[in-house]
Amino acid sequence: MGEVDRQVAAGRAGCSVPTEIDDLERRATSLEIEQAALKREKDEASRERMEIVQKELAEVREKSKALRARWQQERGAIGRIAELKTHLEALRFEAEEQTRKGNLQRAAELQYGEIPQSEAELRKLTESATTTDGKAPNRMLKEEVDEEDIAAVVSKWTGIPVAIKILDGSVRPTNHVLVDATKSALTFAVTP
Repeated sequence: MGEVDRQVAAGRAGCSVPTEIDDLERRATSLEIEQAALKREKDEASRERMEIVQKELAEVREKSKALRARWQQERGAIGRIAELKTHLEALRFEAEEQTRKGNLQRAAELQYGEIPQSEAELRKLTESATTTDGKAPNRMLKEEVDEEDIAAVVSKWTGIPVAIKILDGSVRPTNHVLVDATKSALTFAVTP
């Protein structure tokens, strides 16, 4: 596995908390610290700030709780899809094996009963996880690596906001830049 694959897999494995949730939880911790400090203060400005902090803390906790629930649900669905795919492969392997052994009754049960049932369940779960255009709705977790994931890793490594420029199509590879650079290099090399 390449370095990009490792970086993307680490970010999308579903084991670590997504950055949206982590950022909210860090903000909540920061607000809790500020709240504890404000409790010791007695002036009017501190009491007003305390009300603002408490309100913001409640909002942040609510958002974090909702996102965490959505993340857990997505994680469960992806896990169930992976289990079904594994089970389906095992059923197909068993059907082939039973056919080779001559146990046609069991092969038929698998081929016309259990396999189609598992495929239907997998299709149902997969369809519920995608929109009509075949893409996942605004999901926190993904099963596959796409160009956005790779762009995010490249951007993180280089410090260049690659994701914004390449993915939105605003910047296209241009040959004239290369030609200009080549002309400048040739001019420099030829001039005495």
